[in-house]
Amino acid sequence: MATRVFGFTLTWFILGVLFFPFVWIISYFFIKRSIALEEQEVREVTEESGKVGKGVQRQGAEGKRGSGEKEQAV
Repeated sequence: MATRVFGFTLTWFILGVLFFPFVWIISYFFIKRSIALEEQEVREVTEESGKVGKGVQRQGAEGKRGSGEKEQAV
C-alpha cells in the first residue's frame, strides 16, 4: 500500500482518485434504471386510468340510475 502511483501512495490513489469515477459510473446506471422504472410506472398508471375511464363512460351512457332516482350527497 506504500507503493507510489502517480505521486500518491496506493492507498490514497484508490480512496481519493479511483473512488469517484467508480461512484459516478454506479450513479449513472442507477439513475438510468430509476428513470426507466418511473416511466414504466407512469405507463401502467395511464393504461389503468384509461381502462377505468372507459368503463365509467360506458356506465354513464347506459344510465346506472333508474328514472326518478336522484343522486344523494354523502
